[in-house]
Amino acid sequence: MGSGEAGISPLFEMLEQSDLPIGNLLPTHMGRTDALFAQGLELIRRGGNIDLTGGSGEAAQRIFEAEKLGTDLRKITVSSDGYGSQPKFDAEGNCIGLGWTGTGVLMEELQTLVESGMPLENALIFFTCNAASRMGLPTRKGQVLPGMDADLVILEDDWSVFGVFAGGNELRWDGRQLKKGYFS
Repeated sequence: MGSGEAGISPLFEMLEQSDLPIGNLLPTHMGRTDALFAQGLELIRRGGNIDLTGGSGEAAQRIFEAEKLGTDLRKITVSSDGYGSQPKFDAEGNCIGLGWTGTGVLMEELQTLVESGMPLENALIFFTCNAASRMGLPTRKGQVLPGMDADLVILEDDWSVFGVFAGGNELRWDGRQLKKGYFS
């Protein structure tokens, strides 16, 4: 979503004039402005979901705002524009170039949430089970329980990645990449 004055008003109008299920929408970049975020919280109150874009602690800040307001945090995901284009704007709002955003912003947001007082098990939901649910992945994804797929990232105390498991298979351990490609 952009930072225009209308925000997601067209989405609300569309929902009122159609029988499109509200759960089929997932507007992203919803933390961009205070007004847009307020509309996102209204969408959640109506049964919808929103996505916050990771970077600079903005998503973490918005999550804490939502938590204080009693918002259903299961309706919020955090994503990156992982290696997508990142426009650069001047003071007047003109695009003056393009860069890119890495995926590390997700770990930064998780770290900010935890270091700001949210228990790790609560902070993880925005990146795991909430995201898996929004993407329509099978229920065995996004959580660590018996019978699940065992997709895990094991972190060191300094937030660096120690190990990675996918589908119960060890892919990385103690700084060594054990599998390098999809078929290796």
